[in-house]
Amino acid sequence: MNVIIAGAGRLGTQIAQVLAATHNEVTLIDADDDRVATLEGRVPVRLIAGDACEPTLLEHAGALTAVLVIATTGDDEDNLVISLLAKRQFSVPRVAARFNDADNARLFDGRWGVDVAVPAATPLISLIEEATGATDTVALLRLSKGRRRRHRNGHHTAVQDGGPCPGRRPVARGDGRRHDRPRRTTDRA
Repeated sequence: MNVIIAGAGRLGTQIAQVLAATHNEVTLIDADDDRVATLEGRVPVRLIAGDACEPTLLEHAGALTAVLVIATTGDDEDNLVISLLAKRQFSVPRVAARFNDADNARLFDGRWGVDVAVPAATPLISLIEEATGATDTVALLRLSKGRRRRHRNGHHTAVQDGGPCPGRRPVARGDGRRHDRPRRTTDRA
């Protein structure tokens, strides 16, 4: 899924990391050149320095093929402009925007191109669920934190791409390919 996030503050960066960890193509835009430079190499997304309120910059970021635009800047007016451009000029199917001032909440609706309006105080999990329509955001957040898990016995489990899942065994299918099946456990008294 091609996603554009405007605003590389803490919230925008965290959302970008979660969505990138789940194999989405994410572009993160921020007007602050220094912030973008700081994020280089730290987040696995495409970074663009510039004003996301500019249609040419949104087009350069991939708005013509974006499935989701999320406006997370600290300025409500910018978030509304970004949302309106995404929806009306680029026909982005889903647009989510954060509002920072509760007095502005009434503006964040379909007339301004906003499909999902999220208050600034909303937890990250709720914002991602609303924006993406994901049903298991906790799993997305766990994936974004890394692919290793430490067990009580001190051992680590690493999940490798294409590898079998722990607790599952490969089984041959009728077509010659293999798939994972849960291991049967037997309780012996």
